[in-house]
Amino acid sequence: MRFTSPEFILIFFPVVFIIFFLLNQNSFIKPARLWIIGASLLFYSTQNTASFPVLLLSLLWNFCAGILLSSRKFIHSKKILTCGIIGNLCFLAFFKYSDFLILSVNTLFSADFPVNKYSFPMAISFFTFTQISYIVDVFHNGYGAKKFIDYSYFVCFFPKMLAGPIVRYSEIIGQLLDHENKLIHKENICKGICLFALGLFYHSVIADMFAVWTTKGFNHIQSLTLIEAWITSLSYTFQIYFEFSGYSDMAIGIALFFNIKLPDNFNSPYKARNIREFWRCWHMTLTRFFTQYIYIPLGGNKAGERRMLLNIFIVCLLSGIWHGEGWTFFFWGGIHATALVIHRLWRKADVPYKNKFISWSITFLFVNFSWIFFRSSTIQNAFSLMSAMFGCNGVALPDSAFLISRLSFVSVYNISFTSFFLSTASLIQSLILICAGCVAAMKIKNSKQIVSSINFNTKTALVFSLLIIFSFVYILYFSGNTDFIYFNF
Repeated sequence: MRFTSPEFILIFFPVVFIIFFLLNQNSFIKPARLWIIGASLLFYSTQNTASFPVLLLSLLWNFCAGILLSSRKFIHSKKILTCGIIGNLCFLAFFKYSDFLILSVNTLFSADFPVNKYSFPMAISFFTFTQISYIVDVFHNGYGAKKFIDYSYFVCFFPKMLAGPIVRYSEIIGQLLDHENKLIHKENICKGICLFALGLFYHSVIADMFAVWTTKGFNHIQSLTLIEAWITSLSYTFQIYFEFSGYSDMAIGIALFFNIKLPDNFNSPYKARNIREFWRCWHMTLTRFFTQYIYIPLGGNKAGERRMLLNIFIVCLLSGIWHGEGWTFFFWGGIHATALVIHRLWRKADVPYKNKFISWSITFLFVNFSWIFFRSSTIQNAFSLMSAMFGCNGVALPDSAFLISRLSFVSVYNISFTSFFLSTASLIQSLILICAGCVAAMKIKNSKQIVSSINFNTKTALVFSLLIIFSFVYILYFSGNTDFIYFNF
């Protein structure tokens, strides 16, 4: 069950919402919390039933660590914190990275160690990082959950459970336990509907349109020619953009129904004019986590220039590893680290020449090329696609009679006509879609800006209701309710 599935939209969410506020109106605050926890665990279990024991064990481990740290009765609080963090990392390493490490060892040393047969726990990276931030914050300020029900409420709140935002205990627990939030707030519901409608449309309509070209291209990566390679690359660049933007909007919108304001997680990153600005706008809560809990403890920018550049590399490599268990993700993190270091040195050199369009173009093209490694199954495949984008596999046009009769002279320039990937219609469709995605990502307001500028009235409600209906119909008849990319992390 996902945010975009019919069972979630038509059954799960309405039932959870109605019963939650019925319990709150009757002052059954504790049963209302238990209801949300139970609903959240059910929502999680529908993704992967085998993951439930892992989640429960992780909750118990971190709650106990938080209790010990907040009691301040132990002299060795740092040791407790260290054990808590190591326990979390062991969970993550065993279930997410053990197979990758075993396969790497087998490849390097021609060994034959058996891989694990355990299924990958859904969202383990997200709930693990949420809980690491929790025990670190408790260690520093001594304030944590006293009851397991409150802690579970914080970690398992279903709108943000599977793919973020990664929240801190201090910024959400007050809202979760606030008695004022037991009442229905019409303004929050209106905003929630608008955000959910936009997110559903971005995720299930626009992103799924790009997914068609992405899948087709990456499945035949060795045969792509120049135009096909660029369409494949740009399609994935916009697919992941609209998927993540849409999911973030839906998560924040659903939380608003329960009067919970989750932190922003996506702020038009393709408008960025440098790589640092990009990371301030893409997956903002993950960037915040790495900054506060890794970069600053390593010394940040206060330990000298060389140490700071090393810290940037460490954080980016860890970010790459967090996203996936493969050398492609490690490489993806490394090239982003290199870009951030170059940007830092460029700023330090104080080069006077600055052109906004050139800065944006360089940033966007870099991000586009970096996503190739993010999506490719191997580094070799990534370089194959990049070589095709530079024309190493030649150039091909659709083999329509119309084009052949008028452009036959281009054959002397090593341009051929083929039906492998592009027909005339599909070429036009893909180019229109990419151009539309470009305009939407770089010129149109993001969802938060749109919602903040809306006057909520009957007309607005009708427009966004129709958008939800259109997206829902599209899911049923066209998209097939595809998986969200970030569910793999």
